[in-house]
Amino acid sequence: MRKSMVITIIIIAILVGGIAFFMFLQKEREVQPASVIPDVLSPQPVATPSFAPQPVLSPPSPADPKLLWFNGERCPKKGFSIPSKKEDLVVKDGINFFVNVVDVNFTGAATCEDAERIALLIGAKIIGFEPITNLYEFEIPTRTVQELEAAIAKVKALGDPKIEGVFSVVPFTPEPIP
Repeated sequence: MRKSMVITIIIIAILVGGIAFFMFLQKEREVQPASVIPDVLSPQPVATPSFAPQPVLSPPSPADPKLLWFNGERCPKKGFSIPSKKEDLVVKDGINFFVNVVDVNFTGAATCEDAERIALLIGAKIIGFEPITNLYEFEIPTRTVQELEAAIAKVKALGDPKIEGVFSVVPFTPEPIP
């Protein structure tokens, strides 16, 4: 009888401890400011609904490098991304991609000045940056697949050893969970 009573008390203590711990976690979650959530970017933009306000980009200017950055902050330390517009999606060979967005993946040795040089080369605004992979996203004033391919070819033709890859941007569409 004593043994079963001891086991019952232990089980109750474990349950009470678990409930108290769960309540503590819930309270911590409510108190935490939003800024503690890491700023991790998806390498692909997410299309916004057509009713969302869309940014209007002005052509880049070499006079003020800050104008090359959509967020206005030159050489940001934290990543950022401006969602691409749904109306900029095109289809070629059954693949959806944005007709006016180019991703350039740089090596770790590259700096934001390298990204600014590419922006000036292709007449782009820097609309995204992922510091972990050193990926920059550029919005260019193109409306056709041929213009997009020409801009990509122009960057690739540099043969810059700090550039690991140049890509058109395929929208991120999460797979449904069964």
